[in-house]
Amino acid sequence: MSFLKSSNYKSRLRLYWALWLAYLCICIIVWIAAHCLGYAPLSNLGTVYSLVSWIPIMVINGFEGMRMMAYLREHHKDKWIELTTIPGFGAGNVNGFRALPWLFSSENLGDEMLENIKRDHRRFIYLSLTVFLTFPILGFVFSV
Repeated sequence: MSFLKSSNYKSRLRLYWALWLAYLCICIIVWIAAHCLGYAPLSNLGTVYSLVSWIPIMVINGFEGMRMMAYLREHHKDKWIELTTIPGFGAGNVNGFRALPWLFSSENLGDEMLENIKRDHRRFIYLSLTVFLTFPILGFVFSV
């Protein structure tokens, strides 16, 4: 897959934040407009917000993880084998028990590009947590 090549690596984190913030603003505007026009509380808006936020977050997380592992496979095969090996199944699998601690470690194998990729992936995880933490808050607000 050519879109996973390391030469194509460019951070998309600002785009992800901007899209989520735009969507959040749209939901809040819809909620305010409904209240100003006298409609009943939009109790489904919290559910819609959650689904339309979380499904893309999961897809993007998979994509960003594949990009990071493709870079590792291309430039640091030994580390890729270590991180993707599951006993009994071999290398090339998703093994979060090994990959996540490594992602938050300071180990960058002397590769500046790998350090940038790891930093962007960690920042994406922070975005995911931010989005996730808004679910109960906005679920409550949208139901009022």
